[in-house]
Amino acid sequence: MALITEPWPLCRANQIHVKNPEHPVAILTCWTKKKNIIKMLDEAGVEYNSVGQLYTERGYSPLIRNLLANRHIRMIMLCGRDLSGAGDKLISLFHNRDTETLMKIKNTEDIQTVSKSELIHYVAIQKIEEEGLIEELESATRLFKNKVLGKAIYIPEPKIEVAQFPAEKFGHAVTGRSIPEVYLKMLQYILRFGHETDTHYDDPQKEVLAMQNIITDSLQVWDFENNKLLSEVPSWMPEDKQHLEDYIKNRMLSGQKWEELKYTYGNLIFAFPDLIHGYAHGAEPVSKEITLDQFDKALMKMYEDMNQRSCVISLWNPLVHTGMKSGTPCLNHLQFRIVNGMLMLHALIRSNDMFAGWPENAYALRAIQEFFQYELHKAEKFVELGPLCITSISAHLYKDTWEAAQQLVDEHLWECSELPWKDWDTKGQFEVEVENGEIVVTLSRNDRVLQHWKGTSARKISNEISKSIVTNHTSNLLYLGRELQKAEIKLSKPMEGGKV
Repeated sequence: MALITEPWPLCRANQIHVKNPEHPVAILTCWTKKKNIIKMLDEAGVEYNSVGQLYTERGYSPLIRNLLANRHIRMIMLCGRDLSGAGDKLISLFHNRDTETLMKIKNTEDIQTVSKSELIHYVAIQKIEEEGLIEELESATRLFKNKVLGKAIYIPEPKIEVAQFPAEKFGHAVTGRSIPEVYLKMLQYILRFGHETDTHYDDPQKEVLAMQNIITDSLQVWDFENNKLLSEVPSWMPEDKQHLEDYIKNRMLSGQKWEELKYTYGNLIFAFPDLIHGYAHGAEPVSKEITLDQFDKALMKMYEDMNQRSCVISLWNPLVHTGMKSGTPCLNHLQFRIVNGMLMLHALIRSNDMFAGWPENAYALRAIQEFFQYELHKAEKFVELGPLCITSISAHLYKDTWEAAQQLVDEHLWECSELPWKDWDTKGQFEVEVENGEIVVTLSRNDRVLQHWKGTSARKISNEISKSIVTNHTSNLLYLGRELQKAEIKLSKPMEGGKV
């Protein structure tokens, strides 16, 4: 009877450090770097099964599969900083023997109920402070030594086949009124047009390059008087309102440096670490570490000139980040611009996990845009809130999210998007008429006529409009095609003139 499958770990092998696969105790360090825990354990000379990290609930599926594939593991010790709450929820599932909730864990539908139920009765889980980890580990080792039950079950992650459609290699745009609407449209776009590429993790990804996501609605999301989120967050979003509120408050609007993290965006925006190089009295060179409030500098510049095009915040420190292979900030660039009395924000993100990372960053970027407006208003510089544009150079979906992303699109896109007849093209609307034996097409916007086309052939008119590049709005172009065809039919069967 096999107690462990080969190979093991079954999932995420390159993200898990294995010491002794037959040891009864495995360790999860949550957000705390596992290398720090590994160093502490190895210096103490203690044995253990393996050490991995649990960032979010997305880690539950590979964790369950790895536990079922190795029956030597009888206990999980959870330590480190649990920033997402995934660790506490896992403990609750196991302690309460919550089989019903365990059944609903995403990406585990192929695992039988009896296997999951057996697992939460078979494996113990305990939260341990780092200071007491070695002592508790040695105690648990004695307790569970040679107490192995059952046989290993080989259940690899299912292969998910998602169709890939041809698309541009570079440059994509998704626009919508709200963050939830753009989120769903963007997921649909990447699932359909993303190219499958490799990553430095185990899983491949679907990726599009240089994707612009534009949120047009000016609805305020953050209450600066009470320091809380105003916007309602749909229950199907990957992060709930409390998480988003904490993220915005602590990691975007605050310059505080967190010891557990290499950086936060707020720290780089409001307290950018920098060095001043110079010479003391013309003698030896000296360096002095300072922090720079880039937000305040950009704001001061806008105070002086509301037409400024250089209100830029850079989160990339070339002296530090250029030589680093990992751990560099994904959000690199912010630019504030006022056009026609509207405050725009453009954000550049070099690498973006569009399923789990994009929503929290979108809400946080809208909040920093509103904060800029809020500070301008305090100085009696009144502007409206304009669009937010987020450009992701690598916009990607990891393979373990493809199925969940498709389900969100299928279940919520229609209810969240503007209906086609309300989804007006910002470049203008077409009107098609038959006048004096000709088809007349008029493009207008806000009652202002922009262009006319005339002719007797729907094909020729459509070719002329195509050459003019007046729009790329799918619904508007489909409408135009229908109306041109109706107009041509009307010309072949003369009736009273007028609109088609």
